[in-house]
Amino acid sequence: MKKVFSTRNRKNNISLIGFMGSGKSTVGRVLQNYLGALFIQSDQLIINKEKASISEIFNNKGEVFFREREIEVIKEICDNLKLVSGPSKKNVIDCGGGVILNQININRLKETSVIVFLDVKFSEILKRTKNDKTRPLLRDKAKAKRLYSFRRLLYNEYADIKVKADKKTPECIAREIIELINKP
Repeated sequence: MKKVFSTRNRKNNISLIGFMGSGKSTVGRVLQNYLGALFIQSDQLIINKEKASISEIFNNKGEVFFREREIEVIKEICDNLKLVSGPSKKNVIDCGGGVILNQININRLKETSVIVFLDVKFSEILKRTKNDKTRPLLRDKAKAKRLYSFRRLLYNEYADIKVKADKKTPECIAREIIELINKP
């Protein structure tokens, strides 16, 4: 299903935003295959740079340190996208769940990408992540629910496109994203 973006849309890049467990990585890989795109994971770049897991970074250096690295990585990604993007070059960026906490990140992403919010109910997030011990911000469920509610407002505010992603397959979500981006 290789479709190119409509010529009406000047941004060939897709930045996926959403809470932990919303499916950004899975949908991003499907979009990568459908579009012949480069797939970039901001959290993975931070892990590679720090040579530590996100949990280790949070435990040893704190969330503030992590967010500073996130700003640096988003800048690097967006600067590189400006250099390599063109009519035939597509990229899919899987943004960490907290990317929306800094307006600098959003401004950079909006320059280069269509921002797509994968909207998933909190109850579904808990189901999807129940066995995942690598997400430090999900350890306290009450705190995670408050964080989800706060971030959801920001995801909605900053997204160019919103896709309900609770009960759909990753393939269905990817096709919907492509259709919405190409919509006149």
